[in-house]
Amino acid sequence: MRLSRRANIGYAAVGTVFALLLGPVAAASQTAETSASAPSRLVVGVFDAPPFSEPLSDGGRAGPNVEWAGPSIRLFSATATRLSIPIEFRSGTETEILAALERGEIDACASPLVPTTARLGSVRFTHAFASLGIGAATVERSGLVAEASAIVSSVLAPTQYRMFATIAFFVLLAAFLVWIAERRRNPHFGGKRHAGFGSSLWWSVVTLSTVGYGDKVPATVAGRLVAAGWMLLSLVLTTILTATIVSAITVGSLSMQPISRPADLTGIRVVAVRGSISAEWLAEKGIAFRATDTPEDAALALVRGEARAMVAPRAELAALARDHPSIVIAPVVLTDEFASFAFRRSIDQAFFDRFDHALVEVRAMLEPNAGLVPVETLAPPTKR
Repeated sequence: MRLSRRANIGYAAVGTVFALLLGPVAAASQTAETSASAPSRLVVGVFDAPPFSEPLSDGGRAGPNVEWAGPSIRLFSATATRLSIPIEFRSGTETEILAALERGEIDACASPLVPTTARLGSVRFTHAFASLGIGAATVERSGLVAEASAIVSSVLAPTQYRMFATIAFFVLLAAFLVWIAERRRNPHFGGKRHAGFGSSLWWSVVTLSTVGYGDKVPATVAGRLVAAGWMLLSLVLTTILTATIVSAITVGSLSMQPISRPADLTGIRVVAVRGSISAEWLAEKGIAFRATDTPEDAALALVRGEARAMVAPRAELAALARDHPSIVIAPVVLTDEFASFAFRRSIDQAFFDRFDHALVEVRAMLEPNAGLVPVETLAPPTKR
């Protein structure tokens, strides 16, 4: 028993000696492993997303030598500095940066990206650092001329072209049939070919409008049968035309009002940045829109009257309104999203975890002056 106790004491002493000798070696090995997992530098993509990331020169356009600023740029840079990792910015459109990230051509994106089901499968997202309220903006227009222009634009919208083409086809068809039936027996539709067909075309338009001047009247049985059929069809076409015009006037009047709900975007010309979360939201809702490469291009389309509404994060709309005072931001929040930084899928997991942890710490320190919209809980992004 006494021998066994001495042996145990000896074994414990030997173990302590080995721990003292091997402890620094293990710590050094762990440090070396951590250092090996960290890249020597980060190639970081950025795109124009005011106020989070904005080019400072080159007329507001992103070029190869343009400096970038904004809350998300400061936050990413401060996190990289905390980890002693140098960074190199590369600019492009949101679609181009996301594609480069998916191909592994760049390491990360310092502009805000919203996790979606499709994106989660191709890139890695950090903790959320800002809340993005997707909103809408219109251009302030008032006065009789503006209202008349909105109504005319709605009546002559491309969606109405098919109806106008259908009516024109039936007007020409009725005119041609009456001219064929009456041209040899009725002086109202006789004479030279162009004069006779012109008379039948006049009769067809007058009949469509239900005015019925009576200056041109079919006399033959075939002509009167065509006239009877055209009169009945004219009632249907006139009803459809009237309803369409009334609807277009209503839409034109509503387009002068601020957007108050997603349904207000239906039937009007909407613009959004290509590949953005706003564009994805519009596509999910089945709302037709025109896509542009940059927020500035979308704002210009709105100001020029090429679109009636722009959909984008409300902070982005507020930043664009600084340069375009006529832009009016609707008070409604269409949907809430959370913005994160993104890394290429092949980035080392250990380094990604260290960056994510440092991001939370740095954001907590910068939050009072970071210019970021607070998020209540910094939780990992979830699928939409």
